[in-house]
Amino acid sequence: MIKVDKHIIEELVDFCCEFYDKEISESTLKQAQISMLDYFSSLIWGTTSEYYSFMKEYAARIPVGNSSIIGLKKKSLTAEAAFVNSVLAHSMEFDDIHLGTAGLHPGVTTIPSVIAIAQELDSSGEDVLKAIVIGYEVAGRIGKAISPSHRYRGFHATGTIGVFGSAAASAFLKKLPSNKFTNALSIAASQAGGTFAFLSGG
Repeated sequence: MIKVDKHIIEELVDFCCEFYDKEISESTLKQAQISMLDYFSSLIWGTTSEYYSFMKEYAARIPVGNSSIIGLKKKSLTAEAAFVNSVLAHSMEFDDIHLGTAGLHPGVTTIPSVIAIAQELDSSGEDVLKAIVIGYEVAGRIGKAISPSHRYRGFHATGTIGVFGSAAASAFLKKLPSNKFTNALSIAASQAGGTFAFLSGG
């Protein structure tokens, strides 16, 4: 079992929380906009996949909430909307990829959560972009720290590392204090999962 130094996690959280009041460069926010365009393009294309009908059936049984699912008039619960949109955006495997983290797809793990929570909180466009930047940064840093051995050992970075990007972006958008932000990443660690076993059959 790998022992995680809590101090390292707290340093990462402190870095993220600085940006509650600190500006992010225009060029970096522009990259976040490009990532959003990529995500929405993949999401729209996902509606042509074989999975769309299954996901719509699933979405029809979800309680009503404040967050949108593509192609449906009904709004849904935040976590459920993020899940459905994430699956669809990744269904055609044309979403963005971060090669430095052993093939992580950061957009489909981070952006659906941000959009769903932003609808719930009525967040500003700037807060949305900043949250995306934070999510990508956290996932990228963690991913680079454990790559490429992570992939060689059979783990799928989109599941095991993407969860940290989603949790960090969500915590940032909700402006959680550092102790709760740290808790969010800790919970994400316990939820992380994903192997490449599916590549060799079913």
